Amino acid sequence: MAKKASGVKIEQSEQGIREAEALPSISSAPEGSVGLIPQEKLHERIQQLRGLTLIRNDKGEEVAFDGTVKEDFLSAFEAGYPVIERTLASLYDLGGFLHGVREKLKPHKLYHTWLDYAGIPQGTARNYLQAYERYGEQLPRFAPLGIKKLLIASRLPNCVEYIEEHEKDIAEQSAVELEKSVQQLRQRRQKKSNAGRKPKYFDIGRFRLRPSLDGTRLTIEGITETKQAELIEALKVLLSEVKD
Repeated sequence: MAKKASGVKIEQSEQGIREAEALPSISSAPEGSVGLIPQEKLHERIQQLRGLTLIRNDKGEEVAFDGTVKEDFLSAFEAGYPVIERTLASLYDLGGFLHGVREKLKPHKLYHTWLDYAGIPQGTARNYLQAYERYGEQLPRFAPLGIKKLLIASRLPNCVEYIEEHEKDIAEQSAVELEKSVQQLRQRRQKKSNAGRKPKYFDIGRFRLRPSLDGTRLTIEGITETKQAELIEALKVLLSEVKD
């Protein structure tokens, strides 16, 4: 009888998963937008989730849904809905909230699952998080520039300083124009960085000697690997005979 009861419990959990997944989510939302489930369906979804003992994680695997992990998942749902609804236009608030949810649920492979149930596309969440993590407390100030421009500028290592210095110009630029400016700036910096580097090789006659980055190996270009090995062994013998 115990086995039968257990089987019924698992069957009910699987049925619950299917019913929870059938509730409205991001399917009706435009691509890249946040499509929250209707307010009237929120309580129904939470009740469905609370009744589950299994859930599909970020990899689509059915895993146990109980204990602290379940409470973190549900509390993020209950606390997050009004936050998301109220602050969709606030990059900083929503980015900070998603950061906290990710910290709690990602170790359990349930962060992407939570996004799906909450109606937030993963790409949209990444954008908010990237803006939050790159600009920090300066994000509310820069938010009027829009998420697209902020993400473009975030490719620069000094993105905060760059926007502070060019905020007016960026506001007047299109996203395409900003993209071009950032790309050109990165290319100039890369060329400058490369110009200051010392070559990782040295030439002896018609041969080029290239040491490995950790200094443990030496490659001699222009001869076969067999000849390289023979020459290096001969060099080791010669160096071993050198007296201090």
